[in-house]
This record gives sequence, C-alpha cells and structure tokens, in this order.
Amino acid sequence: MVAKNSNSGIYLMGEYEVQVFDSFGKPDDKINASDNGAVYNAIKPAKNASKAPGEWQTYDIVFQAPRFDAAGKKTENARAISVKLNGVEIIKDTEIKGPTGGQLPGGEKPTGPLMLQGDHGIVAFRSIIVKTKN
Repeated sequence: MVAKNSNSGIYLMGEYEVQVFDSFGKPDDKINASDNGAVYNAIKPAKNASKAPGEWQTYDIVFQAPRFDAAGKKTENARAISVKLNGVEIIKDTEIKGPTGGQLPGGEKPTGPLMLQGDHGIVAFRSIIVKTKN
C-alpha cells in the first residue's frame, strides 16, 4: 500500500527493483518504466493497473535469476517471467539486462536477498510469500 505521491520498491536479489509507486489514474499511454509495477528504469508496464493511494495492492512476481557458469561468468540475464499488479499481467517474459539502480554493491550474483524499500513517502507491506524453484 502506498500513500498519495509515495514511491518505494521490491528489490529482487537486491539488484532488480519492481516499482511500488502512486500511479493511480495515469493514462496507459503515459505509463513509463518508473511507474507502479515497472522493473525500474528497465521495463515499463503494458498498462496501468494501480489502485488508489491508501488501498492494498497485490503484486505477483515470477522472476528468473541470471545464470552463471562454473567460473562465475554470467551466461544469461535475469528475466521478469510475469509481473501481475492487482491480478492484471503488466509484464510478460522480458529480459532484465542488469541491475536497475539502488542495488547492493558487488554486482550480479547467482543468489541474493529480497529487499523491501521504504523510501520517498509512506508505504506498507503485508502477506509476503516467497516460493523458490531449484
């Protein structure tokens, strides 16, 4: 949930931010890669599925980590397999070429943490479920 004009994010592996932002009411043709549900500065949502400020929103994110060979060289970029905002798929099977800004130091790795940003206004998170597939 975000307050009016607030801005936050969900960092996948500490490297790739899915934007949590007050984009309510913005026309679909004005949506960009810094709006709600975007992979920040990398992938813009197909449409605006944002609810009004102060309402709970749902994010269903299916993410594929970057792949590395035995020597530690990256062989495949990360992918946003699916990003759904409030039940609407807004990103589908799109490559994430690299970190999106504000990431942890040290560069991309095979594993990393899930981080919740609390910055640029009031934001609340609840009912976080993480499933991994190896």
